[in-house]
Amino acid sequence: MNPLSRATTTLFEAERLRDQKLINGARNRVYYALYQAVMSVFEIKYIKWNDFDTNASRWRHDIIRNNLSHQALRLNRQHQEFIKAAEGKRVTADYTDGFMCTAGEYSKLVAEIRIATEILEKFKQDIAIP
Repeated sequence: MNPLSRATTTLFEAERLRDQKLINGARNRVYYALYQAVMSVFEIKYIKWNDFDTNASRWRHDIIRNNLSHQALRLNRQHQEFIKAAEGKRVTADYTDGFMCTAGEYSKLVAEIRIATEILEKFKQDIAIP
């Protein structure tokens, strides 16, 4: 089984929500696709949440956010910052009512999904998933 299948499915959901111009839902799914991908790569490399925080009982957003520079992920600085920004956009999307889908926001979302796809593809190559 592809360990990144959950992240891939979540990113697919983001694309469908984007197509329906449901920006908030799409931004939520973009972030969670990246969160799931990072978590999967760590686990494939036998790295667990308690390797970063001995008091943690599960993966948390702060553990992911604070460890994006870990050598196991091999993320460049731009991708690290993109994932952090995606989390912020997810929080805004989840807690903002009545966000309007403007052409500008739609264009930004298209670019965000493209970058998230690049990151997932990079992870697939790094862990040798066809």
